[in-house]
Amino acid sequence: MIRLRRRNRQDHALVTKEIPPSQLLDLLVRDVAISPGTLERLRQWLASEDARFIAKMVLVLLAAGAFSSMAVVAPTGARGFAKILKPFITNTRRRRRVIARLTRERLSAAKVSFDGLVTLNLTKKGQAAALKAHAEALTLIKPKVWDKQWRMVLFDVPEKDRAGREVLRRKLHELGFYQIQKSVWVLPWPCEAELSLFRERFGLDQAIRILTIPDGDEFQDARQKFFSND
Repeated sequence: MIRLRRRNRQDHALVTKEIPPSQLLDLLVRDVAISPGTLERLRQWLASEDARFIAKMVLVLLAAGAFSSMAVVAPTGARGFAKILKPFITNTRRRRRVIARLTRERLSAAKVSFDGLVTLNLTKKGQAAALKAHAEALTLIKPKVWDKQWRMVLFDVPEKDRAGREVLRRKLHELGFYQIQKSVWVLPWPCEAELSLFRERFGLDQAIRILTIPDGDEFQDARQKFFSND
Protein backbone atom coordinates (compact mmCIF):
# COMPACT_ATOMS: atom_id res chain seq x y z
CA MET A 1 0.00 0.00 0.00
CA ILE A 2 0.91 3.65 -0.33
CA ARG A 3 -0.22 6.65 1.62
CA LEU A 4 -2.48 9.00 -0.26
CA ARG A 5 -3.34 12.55 0.60
CA ARG A 6 -6.73 13.76 -0.64
CA ARG A 7 -9.18 16.52 0.15
CA ASN A 8 -12.17 15.44 2.18
CA ARG A 9 -15.34 16.56 0.38
CA GLN A 10 -17.09 17.53 3.59
CA ASP A 11 -14.55 19.78 5.27
CA HIS A 12 -11.99 20.23 2.43
CA ALA A 13 -9.23 19.35 4.90
CA LEU A 14 -6.28 17.27 3.79
CA VAL A 15 -6.61 13.78 5.17
CA THR A 16 -4.37 10.74 4.91
CA LYS A 17 -5.71 7.22 4.32
CA GLU A 18 -4.38 3.93 3.06
CA ILE A 19 -5.82 2.71 -0.23
CA PRO A 20 -5.94 -0.99 -1.20
CA PRO A 21 -4.43 -1.55 -4.65
CA SER A 22 -7.72 -2.90 -6.06
CA GLN A 23 -9.47 0.41 -5.30
CA LEU A 24 -6.70 2.82 -6.24
CA LEU A 25 -7.58 3.27 -9.93
CA ASP A 26 -11.26 3.95 -9.24
CA LEU A 27 -10.34 6.42 -6.50
CA LEU A 28 -7.86 8.29 -8.68
CA VAL A 29 -10.40 8.90 -11.46
CA ARG A 30 -13.32 9.73 -9.18
CA ASP A 31 -12.83 13.50 -9.40
CA VAL A 32 -11.40 13.85 -12.92
CA ALA A 33 -12.81 13.79 -16.44
CA ILE A 34 -12.53 10.14 -17.43
CA SER A 35 -15.48 8.65 -19.33
CA PRO A 36 -16.93 5.25 -18.30
CA GLY A 37 -15.76 3.63 -21.51
CA THR A 38 -12.24 4.97 -21.12
CA LEU A 39 -12.15 3.85 -17.48
CA GLU A 40 -13.08 0.34 -18.58
CA ARG A 41 -10.19 0.36 -21.06
CA LEU A 42 -7.81 1.55 -18.31
CA ARG A 43 -8.97 -1.33 -16.14
CA GLN A 44 -8.17 -3.74 -18.97
CA TRP A 45 -4.71 -2.22 -19.37
CA LEU A 46 -4.09 -2.52 -15.63
CA ALA A 47 -5.29 -6.14 -15.55
CA SER A 48 -3.04 -7.04 -18.48
CA GLU A 49 0.06 -6.45 -16.30
CA ASP A 50 1.80 -5.44 -19.53
CA ALA A 51 4.36 -2.66 -19.00
CA ARG A 52 3.45 -1.00 -22.30
CA PHE A 53 -0.24 -0.70 -21.45
CA ILE A 54 0.30 0.30 -17.83
CA ALA A 55 2.68 3.07 -18.96
CA LYS A 56 -0.08 4.32 -21.27
CA MET A 57 -2.57 4.14 -18.39
CA VAL A 58 -0.28 6.27 -16.22
CA LEU A 59 0.06 8.84 -19.04
CA VAL A 60 -3.73 9.08 -19.43
CA LEU A 61 -4.15 9.52 -15.67
CA LEU A 62 -1.44 12.18 -15.53
CA ALA A 63 -2.99 14.12 -18.42
CA ALA A 64 -6.39 14.00 -16.71
CA GLY A 65 -4.91 15.28 -13.45
CA ALA A 66 -5.66 12.07 -11.57
CA PHE A 67 -2.35 12.22 -9.71
CA SER A 68 -2.69 15.89 -8.76
CA SER A 69 -4.12 14.92 -5.37
CA MET A 70 -1.70 12.07 -4.84
CA ALA A 71 1.73 12.22 -3.29
CA VAL A 72 3.95 9.79 -1.46
CA VAL A 73 6.84 10.22 0.90
CA ALA A 74 9.67 8.82 -1.20
CA PRO A 75 12.91 9.79 -2.91
CA THR A 76 12.73 11.57 -6.23
CA GLY A 77 13.61 10.04 -9.61
CA ALA A 78 13.12 6.35 -10.38
CA ARG A 79 12.70 5.43 -6.71
CA GLY A 80 9.87 7.93 -6.43
CA PHE A 81 8.23 6.38 -9.48
CA ALA A 82 8.62 2.94 -7.97
CA LYS A 83 6.88 4.01 -4.78
CA ILE A 84 3.94 5.54 -6.66
CA LEU A 85 3.52 2.70 -9.16
CA LYS A 86 3.96 -0.22 -6.78
CA PRO A 87 0.20 -0.60 -6.07
CA PHE A 88 -0.43 -0.91 -9.82
CA ILE A 89 2.38 -3.35 -10.57
CA THR A 90 3.47 -5.70 -7.82
CA ASN A 91 6.01 -7.49 -10.01
CA THR A 92 9.32 -5.64 -9.55
CA ARG A 93 10.75 -6.42 -13.00
CA ARG A 94 7.56 -5.36 -14.76
CA ARG A 95 7.41 -2.19 -12.68
CA ARG A 96 10.96 -1.30 -13.71
CA ARG A 97 9.96 -1.62 -17.35
CA VAL A 98 7.12 0.87 -16.86
CA ILE A 99 9.43 3.27 -15.04
CA ALA A 100 11.95 2.98 -17.89
CA ARG A 101 9.29 3.95 -20.40
CA LEU A 102 8.27 6.98 -18.38
CA THR A 103 11.74 8.24 -17.44
CA ARG A 104 14.25 7.12 -20.06
CA GLU A 105 11.92 8.20 -22.85
CA ARG A 106 11.48 11.49 -20.94
CA LEU A 107 7.68 11.20 -20.88
CA SER A 108 7.31 12.12 -17.23
CA ALA A 109 9.36 13.28 -14.27
CA ALA A 110 9.12 12.77 -10.54
CA LYS A 111 9.34 16.01 -8.57
CA VAL A 112 10.05 16.24 -4.85
CA SER A 113 8.65 19.13 -2.79
CA PHE A 114 10.27 20.82 0.19
CA ASP A 115 8.44 18.50 2.61
CA GLY A 116 9.57 15.33 0.85
CA LEU A 117 6.40 14.51 -1.07
CA VAL A 118 6.91 13.15 -4.59
CA THR A 119 4.54 14.03 -7.43
CA LEU A 120 4.50 13.04 -11.11
CA ASN A 121 4.47 15.52 -13.99
CA LEU A 122 4.26 15.13 -17.76
CA THR A 123 7.05 16.50 -19.91
CA LYS A 124 6.24 18.14 -23.26
CA LYS A 125 7.01 14.85 -25.00
CA GLY A 126 4.89 13.08 -22.42
CA GLN A 127 1.93 15.36 -23.15
CA ALA A 128 2.03 14.31 -26.80
CA ALA A 129 2.29 10.65 -25.80
CA ALA A 130 -0.61 11.10 -23.36
CA LEU A 131 -2.83 12.47 -26.12
CA LYS A 132 -2.07 9.43 -28.24
CA ALA A 133 -2.71 7.09 -25.32
CA HIS A 134 -5.97 8.86 -24.46
CA ALA A 135 -7.17 8.47 -28.04
CA GLU A 136 -6.34 4.78 -27.88
CA ALA A 137 -8.13 4.38 -24.54
CA LEU A 138 -11.31 6.15 -25.67
CA THR A 139 -14.06 3.54 -25.73
CA LEU A 140 -17.86 3.69 -25.91
CA ILE A 141 -20.31 1.55 -23.98
CA LYS A 142 -23.22 0.46 -26.17
CA PRO A 143 -26.60 0.76 -24.39
CA LYS A 144 -29.03 -2.16 -24.40
CA VAL A 145 -31.89 -0.02 -25.78
CA TRP A 146 -31.58 2.63 -28.50
CA ASP A 147 -33.07 6.01 -27.58
CA LYS A 148 -33.96 6.81 -31.22
CA GLN A 149 -31.39 9.61 -31.32
CA TRP A 150 -28.44 9.98 -33.68
CA ARG A 151 -25.15 11.53 -32.62
CA MET A 152 -23.72 13.49 -35.52
CA VAL A 153 -20.10 14.64 -35.54
CA LEU A 154 -19.11 17.42 -37.92
CA PHE A 155 -15.52 18.59 -38.08
CA ASP A 156 -13.49 21.12 -39.98
CA VAL A 157 -9.98 20.75 -38.64
CA PRO A 158 -7.42 23.28 -39.97
CA GLU A 159 -4.47 22.04 -41.99
CA LYS A 160 -2.09 23.00 -39.16
CA ASP A 161 -3.87 20.41 -36.98
CA ARG A 162 -3.68 17.70 -39.61
CA ALA A 163 -2.28 15.16 -37.15
CA GLY A 164 -5.24 15.67 -34.82
CA ARG A 165 -7.61 15.38 -37.76
CA GLU A 166 -6.17 12.02 -38.77
CA VAL A 167 -6.33 10.75 -35.19
CA LEU A 168 -9.98 11.85 -35.01
CA ARG A 169 -10.87 10.20 -38.32
CA ARG A 170 -9.25 6.92 -37.31
CA LYS A 171 -10.92 7.01 -33.91
CA LEU A 172 -14.38 7.64 -35.34
CA HIS A 173 -13.91 4.66 -37.65
CA GLU A 174 -12.66 2.51 -34.77
CA LEU A 175 -15.65 3.49 -32.59
CA GLY A 176 -18.02 2.36 -35.33
CA PHE A 177 -19.24 5.69 -36.68
CA TYR A 178 -20.89 5.71 -40.11
CA GLN A 179 -19.61 8.34 -42.55
CA ILE A 180 -22.46 10.01 -44.45
CA GLN A 181 -20.37 12.84 -45.93
CA LYS A 182 -16.67 13.76 -46.09
CA SER A 183 -16.52 15.24 -42.60
CA VAL A 184 -19.88 14.13 -41.22
CA TRP A 185 -20.20 10.93 -39.17
CA VAL A 186 -23.12 9.46 -37.22
CA LEU A 187 -23.60 6.93 -34.44
CA PRO A 188 -26.80 5.85 -32.65
CA TRP A 189 -25.16 5.46 -29.22
CA PRO A 190 -24.37 8.18 -26.65
CA CYS A 191 -20.85 9.51 -27.18
CA GLU A 192 -21.10 13.19 -26.30
CA ALA A 193 -19.09 13.01 -23.08
CA GLU A 194 -16.30 10.90 -24.60
CA LEU A 195 -15.92 13.04 -27.73
CA SER A 196 -16.12 16.27 -25.74
CA LEU A 197 -13.15 15.08 -23.68
CA PHE A 198 -11.33 14.05 -26.85
CA ARG A 199 -12.01 17.46 -28.38
CA GLU A 200 -10.74 19.22 -25.26
CA ARG A 201 -7.61 17.07 -24.93
CA PHE A 202 -6.61 17.73 -28.55
CA GLY A 203 -7.47 21.44 -28.47
CA LEU A 204 -10.13 21.05 -31.18
CA ASP A 205 -13.02 22.78 -29.40
CA GLN A 206 -13.72 25.10 -32.33
CA ALA A 207 -13.24 22.48 -35.04
CA ILE A 208 -15.62 19.71 -33.93
CA ARG A 209 -19.39 19.94 -33.44
CA ILE A 210 -21.44 17.20 -31.81
CA LEU A 211 -25.20 17.22 -32.50
CA THR A 212 -28.04 15.03 -31.24
CA ILE A 213 -30.76 14.55 -33.85
CA PRO A 214 -34.02 12.52 -33.65
CA ASP A 215 -34.32 9.55 -35.99
CA GLY A 216 -35.84 10.31 -39.41
CA ASP A 217 -35.96 9.18 -43.04
CA GLU A 218 -32.60 10.85 -43.76
CA PHE A 219 -30.93 8.19 -41.62
CA GLN A 220 -32.26 5.22 -43.58
CA ASP A 221 -28.82 4.12 -44.78
CA ALA A 222 -27.36 4.50 -41.29
CA ARG A 223 -30.19 2.45 -39.79
CA GLN A 224 -29.49 -0.25 -42.33
CA LYS A 225 -25.84 -0.37 -41.24
CA PHE A 226 -26.47 -0.48 -37.50
CA PHE A 227 -29.74 -2.39 -37.24
CA SER A 228 -29.92 -4.63 -40.32
CA ASN A 229 -29.84 -7.75 -38.13
CA ASP A 230 -32.53 -6.59 -35.67
